[in-house]
Amino acid sequence: MSRDHNAREPYEQARLAAANPKERLDALVQCVRPGVCYVKGRLQPTRALGDLYLKQSAWATGEGRGGEVFAPPYITATPEVTIRQMDVVGPDGDCFVVLASDGLWDLMSSQEAVDLVAR
Repeated sequence: MSRDHNAREPYEQARLAAANPKERLDALVQCVRPGVCYVKGRLQPTRALGDLYLKQSAWATGEGRGGEVFAPPYITATPEVTIRQMDVVGPDGDCFVVLASDGLWDLMSSQEAVDLVAR
């Protein structure tokens, strides 16, 4: 029902590139190994409530590492909203919604979370 808002995901990388056309993608998203990528080498989530230095120029602490361009905003607190009609009838009907932060999804998959709640 949702997508990961993480710098490793190609759709989030494309969103960052479109929002920051003057910067190279490899400067926007730095991957330290397959599946482990950081926005500007600092943060994996691409949507967060804090981390103002990655959201607003006034909070940025000078230029980036090695003199790279550092001109926020890079991340956002704006949520991605998905609307879905719930099916509550029948044995395969929807029974719950899991709301969680990136910390949970670092520890388990979506299916593992569903299995845990369903028990």
